[in-house]
Amino acid sequence: MMDWLHQLADFLAQEPAWISGAIFAIAMAESLVVVGLILPGVVMLSAVTALAAKAGIPLGEVLIWAAAGAIVGDALSYWLGRILGYRINGLWPFSRHPALLSRGEHFFRDHGGKSVVIGRFIGPLRPIIPVVAGAFGMSQRRFFSFNILSAIGWAPVYIIPGYAVGSALSRDVNFPPELLPVLVVSLLVLIAMYTLFFRFHWEMDRDSQFYSRLQRVMSRYPVGKRLWLALSNQRPDGREFPLASLTLGIASTALVVLWSLFVAVSKTLREADLYATELFQAVRQPLLDPVFQGISMAADLPALVPAFGLLVLLLAFRGYYAAALHVTIAGLLALITTEGLKTLLAVPRPELTLLAPESYAYPSGHTVGITVLVGLIASLIAAELPHRKRWRVYTALTAPVVVVAFSRLYLGVHWFSDIVGGLLIGMAICGLTRAGFSRYDRQPIQPEWTTYLALAGWLLLTLVVIWLRWDIATLRYTPL
Repeated sequence: MMDWLHQLADFLAQEPAWISGAIFAIAMAESLVVVGLILPGVVMLSAVTALAAKAGIPLGEVLIWAAAGAIVGDALSYWLGRILGYRINGLWPFSRHPALLSRGEHFFRDHGGKSVVIGRFIGPLRPIIPVVAGAFGMSQRRFFSFNILSAIGWAPVYIIPGYAVGSALSRDVNFPPELLPVLVVSLLVLIAMYTLFFRFHWEMDRDSQFYSRLQRVMSRYPVGKRLWLALSNQRPDGREFPLASLTLGIASTALVVLWSLFVAVSKTLREADLYATELFQAVRQPLLDPVFQGISMAADLPALVPAFGLLVLLLAFRGYYAAALHVTIAGLLALITTEGLKTLLAVPRPELTLLAPESYAYPSGHTVGITVLVGLIASLIAAELPHRKRWRVYTALTAPVVVVAFSRLYLGVHWFSDIVGGLLIGMAICGLTRAGFSRYDRQPIQPEWTTYLALAGWLLLTLVVIWLRWDIATLRYTPL
């Protein structure tokens, strides 16, 4: 197999005109039923996209070919499932390994249409879910909506790393020697934070011992009992006190105060900020500048305000007026808190770009805004899942928060402490807002066609904002 891959790489290196077609074919084959199970698609895509970067093929073109191949591959698998139905069980390798198909069937039954999106990012399920969706009679319109949206999100995740490596090799980039240990430590810290957060969240659910003990203690006192009942939701399946959300909101608020004081007086933190900024600027490359510029612009105020507005309109249109009001309050609170702290502490920005933003640095408004928006959406989605499965939603939806925060550091317009402060403020607002909304939470909020229409509208508006503001943003983020 490796010899065959080397031969393919050598051929494409000599015939770069075939690289785009190879990317399309590999992406399609990786999504095809049966073929995707035996094809080392990730390895092949990484190698070929690296060749594309070395050949000078634009990143946008590579992403389009990869997304198109993934869409076609899923579509072919879906139609095979529609044609064969349950006879798919008789095909090899499912006839000899029925567990492969049963795993996809169980996943599809648990997640429905969302499985097409989620399965796209899970290797063993990627070529299975489309054929299962077809066999189970999923409507064409619904499948292709999920198929196209998931392919658009999948392409950057699987293409950009290989493309970046190829570009770096072609440019003979010398990364600073301290970059690798910093990345390893950062990854370990991030994993530890996720582990602690979800462990803490599980200990706060209504099935935990701590929750039961606290409920018994609160019920002994009239004030505590009234508070417990006043904040508990009104779901038909039983009341639930928002212990995790309330604890997150209070703890994050306390940390915001402490961190803000630290930012104001600590010289040690300023030295750490300078070191982090130097490190990020050392790895900045012209190839990646447009990518992170676009990511950062997606969290600009002209893009975030319509996103909040669409979420509020969607909730109000479907009759969830209390949820719409709380999202509105959270958005305004994020704006007021951010501007208030910027004015109060007056932390100057790094002087690293041609046209630095005029506002003060601390906290990062982009980080606050995206954390509040995505955090509230994640809490609304996770509330409809069993407690032990909610971590999947929170893990998936923290990705845009991390990427936006990283983009602000990469572009050199914020200090590391600004990002941490923005994350803490966002979590505080999310926790307190979710706890305040709990008493009005009486019925499930499930996605329907208006949800996907709002998502498409948000994507379109964001792209329009990025396109209209691209020139001024390029000037703003050009490094000195």
